[in-house]
Amino acid sequence: MKMRENARVPGFWGTIKNKEELAARLQLDNDTKNKELLKKGYQCLGNDFFEKINGLFGLVIKDRDKYVLVRDRFGARSLYYAVLPDGQVLFAESIGDILKTGQVKKAFREDLLGLYLSFSYLPGNETFFKGIYKVMPGYIYEIENGRVKKSRYFTPHMRPDENLTFAEHANRLQAVLEEVLADSCGIERADPEAEGSRLSKLTDNIGQGGEKRTASLLSSGVDSSLMGLKLKVSDTYTADYENENFSEAALAESMSRTIGAVHHRCVIGPESYLACVGETMAELEQPTGDASAEVLYLMGQMIARDYDSCFSGEGIDELFYGYYYGDVIEMPEGRSLKDIECIGTTQLMSEDEKREILLTPGGRDKMELCEEAYALTAGMKPICQMAMLDLLLWFEGNILRNVDRIGRGHGLTMVTPYLDNRLLEVALSIPAQYSVDQKLTKRAFRQADSAWLDKDVAMRAKKGFPVPIRLWIRRPDFEAEIKRAFASETAGRFFRSEKLLAIYEAYLKDENDSWHWRQIWNIYCFIIWYEGAFLN
Repeated sequence: MKMRENARVPGFWGTIKNKEELAARLQLDNDTKNKELLKKGYQCLGNDFFEKINGLFGLVIKDRDKYVLVRDRFGARSLYYAVLPDGQVLFAESIGDILKTGQVKKAFREDLLGLYLSFSYLPGNETFFKGIYKVMPGYIYEIENGRVKKSRYFTPHMRPDENLTFAEHANRLQAVLEEVLADSCGIERADPEAEGSRLSKLTDNIGQGGEKRTASLLSSGVDSSLMGLKLKVSDTYTADYENENFSEAALAESMSRTIGAVHHRCVIGPESYLACVGETMAELEQPTGDASAEVLYLMGQMIARDYDSCFSGEGIDELFYGYYYGDVIEMPEGRSLKDIECIGTTQLMSEDEKREILLTPGGRDKMELCEEAYALTAGMKPICQMAMLDLLLWFEGNILRNVDRIGRGHGLTMVTPYLDNRLLEVALSIPAQYSVDQKLTKRAFRQADSAWLDKDVAMRAKKGFPVPIRLWIRRPDFEAEIKRAFASETAGRFFRSEKLLAIYEAYLKDENDSWHWRQIWNIYCFIIWYEGAFLN
C-alpha cells in the first residue's frame, strides 16, 4: 500500500460508464474528476481495480518508478508506448505523438511486412515503427527500470450456458440491451480532462426547439437500425454508390423514416475515394487493406461539418457471430482451425504467395499471433475458434482502430454503445449454435431485437458495408495509379515489382476474378502508407 499512496495518473483518454458505482465503492462524490477516481481506485485495490471499470479508455498510472499502462477490454481507445535506453517511458494515444518528441528515431520494421500481407492489417502489440509498441486490450503493462511485465486483467473466456434455451438466452440479451442502450442515451463525449487529447472540448448540438440533436451511422443492418431507433437519433448517415448492388442507402433511408430522423446519403465516387487513400493511411498511422476505411474517412468528413460526435454500431458482429462462417460450421468436431493455420476472417496471402512477391521473405510467424485465441478455445468447435481469432485480433487491430483514429482526425467522437462489459459477458455465455447457422448470423441478437424492430429488419441478411473497390480498380484512373505504385521506388524496396504488375495485369484480363483485388489493394495501400510515413 505504501507505494500506491504515491500513485498519480499522468494519462487518461476515454470514458467511464460506471463512474457512479465506482465512486460509491471508493466513497467519493459522483462529480469527482476521472483522474482522481482512477488514482483512488488504484491506491485502494491495485491492479484488481481495472477489471471493475466498465468503459472505453487508455490509462497510464505512475507509481514511483513504475508505469502502469492499461486499455479497456475491447481496445476502443488507443495507447502506445516506447521504452528508451535509459529506462524512460514515453506514452501517447498516437504513434505520431511519440515520434514528435524526437526521442525515438523513425525506423521501419520490415520483419513485420509478412504479417501485414497475411492478415491485411498489422495485428498484435508491435507496430511498423521500431521501438514503438501498442498496449493490448484487457492487459496491464507494468514498466520499471526498462523492463516490461505484461499480464491480463480480463480474459474473454467462452463459457456457453447450455442449460438455458435459445429463447431464454434471447430474453436475457434483450434485457441487457435495453439497459445498455438506455445508459447510452446521454451522448458520451471526449473526456475534457483527457491529457494530450487532440479533441477540443465539445459543445452540444442544439436544434431550433432547444432539443439536443444526435447523429448516427446507419446501414441496412440490424445493429445500426436498433441503435438509431432506441437512441432516437436526429440525423442518420449512410454511404451511397452509383452501383445499386453495393448501396444500402434505400433500405437505410426507409429505416431512418421509421426512426423519425433526417437521412443523409454520403455519395462516394471512385475519384473521391482514390483521392483520400493517402489521407486515410496517414490518419490510421498503420496501413490497412480494409476497403471500408476510406469510406469511413469520407463519411466522417461529412458528418463533422455538422456534428462533433456520432453513434456507431461496432461490436455486435464480433460478439454475436455476425460473419458468415459457412465452411467453418461444416467442419467436423475434433478438428481444429489451427491444423490448417487459420488466422481469422481476413487471412489474405499464403506463405508461398508471399515468397513469390517479397524480396526478403520470412519475418514473424503469423501463428504466434493466434496462440492466445487457440489456447482460450482449446477443445471448442471451430466456429468458436474463428470467433475468438476475430475478437482478439481483427476487431481491435483493424475495425476499432479505424473508427477511433479516423474519428479523431475529423475532430469527431465516435460513440460505440455496444462496446459494454455487460454485453460482452452475455455474449460469452451464449452457445455458438444459438448465434449462427448456415442460414442466419446473430440469431440470438436478432431474436432479442424483434421486440423493437419489424421482422423484415431484424432478420434481414447482412450486407457487410460493401465497397465497389473490386470494380473500381479496373478503371483507367485506378489502373494508372496502381501501376505507378507497383513500379515505384518504394515497391522496389520490398517487392518484386514485376510480380506485382503481373498479378494486377492478370486481374484486369480476367473479369471473373473476384479474389485477387484484395491482394492488389492491400499492397497498394501499404505502398501509399509507406510513402507518406517514411518518404514525405
